[in-house]
Amino acid sequence: MPVFVAYLDASKAFDKVNHRKLIEKLISLKLPPFFTNLLIHWFDHQTFCVKWGATQSESFNVHRGVRQGGIMSAILFAVYMDPLSNELNAAGVGARIGQYISNHIMYADDIALITTTRSSLSILLQICSNYAESHFLEFNSLKTDFQCFLPSSISSYLPQVYITFNGCIIHHSSQVKYLGYTISSRLRYRKMILDDQHEIRKRICELYRNANMIRSRFGHCNSTVKRLLFLAYFSCIYCCSLWETVITKSHPLRVAHNDAMRIIFGIPRYSSATEAFVNNRIGNIDFVLRNMIYSFKLRLISCENRLVTTIDNNGLNNIWNSYLFVD
Repeated sequence: MPVFVAYLDASKAFDKVNHRKLIEKLISLKLPPFFTNLLIHWFDHQTFCVKWGATQSESFNVHRGVRQGGIMSAILFAVYMDPLSNELNAAGVGARIGQYISNHIMYADDIALITTTRSSLSILLQICSNYAESHFLEFNSLKTDFQCFLPSSISSYLPQVYITFNGCIIHHSSQVKYLGYTISSRLRYRKMILDDQHEIRKRICELYRNANMIRSRFGHCNSTVKRLLFLAYFSCIYCCSLWETVITKSHPLRVAHNDAMRIIFGIPRYSSATEAFVNNRIGNIDFVLRNMIYSFKLRLISCENRLVTTIDNNGLNNIWNSYLFVD
């Protein structure tokens, strides 16, 4: 059956969190009173000012917003948005995975609504609109994207469909960028392979950039410090746990990882990178991939999210079992 997905954009969501509404939700969660009272005192007595060059305005109070980048801001915002998630679950419409209705995915202020009919999508959009109105939030309909995924038998046809949200008509988008990834309604999942040349180039540039930064700032340090820096910057490559597990000897990513070792430790270009990894007790790119994939597998096994637990992971298990080995 077709799947309809709407990607909502909340305008300045962190800055519009109402403190009174937030405190009410914290109290309803029955948190320790001293913690809630601390937040009340903090929100009531915090002051701000505007500085322009050498000129500074008078201090003023702010009754909305949580500080972006703050340690607690993401948690407080999640508390503020959690009732919306409960309302969407209680709607009883949307995509069904196993015995559960999974009609939305929320990551901070990025919300994706997932349904199998346009009418159910309209219901979920109306729930979001009502919640935003009662909680002083605003969903930007001009930046809201909409996609339709058709069955494979008719996937070659471009769907001429649209939805209405907050009085605006939102047309179908063949490609949407969500959480940093481009999602295409025309492509279908085949096999997770390392063939995204743009993604590879970005990771290679990061490896060389970090290696040259460490060499310029810490080139005078001893090998122990350089080893710790290498482990900190090169023991994890973003999203590598989802890549194809086979990287050949001549692959640019392997070459970049080996070159980073040579750059940081001042080893000649054509010397053996394997010997350098062994001498400094550091894992090579194969070790990094195995470690990240195994860590990802453990997180999936222990995950309590019902959307994750209801997905059949047999295909992933075959990849892991053929690649990983544990002493």
